[in-house]
Amino acid sequence: ISIEIPDKAGALAEITVLLAKYNLSIKNMNIVHNREAEFGALTVEFYSREDMLKAVEVLQQDAFTTYLKKN
Repeated sequence: ISIEIPDKAGALAEITVLLAKYNLSIKNMNIVHNREAEFGALTVEFYSREDMLKAVEVLQQDAFTTYLKKN
């Protein structure tokens, strides 16, 4: 999934703590930041499709904009 991540201290921690609260383990992640934008794009991979869909649900409930990547 891709998540819009604000350019502020603690933003990545907020996301990872939220995922950990639901026992969702991250397999891999990458951050791309455009210096002209207020947001970066955090790409996160999970170990299962079920975990990925649960992550989208909990992140959206917490007001994070998320996008499912098409495979």
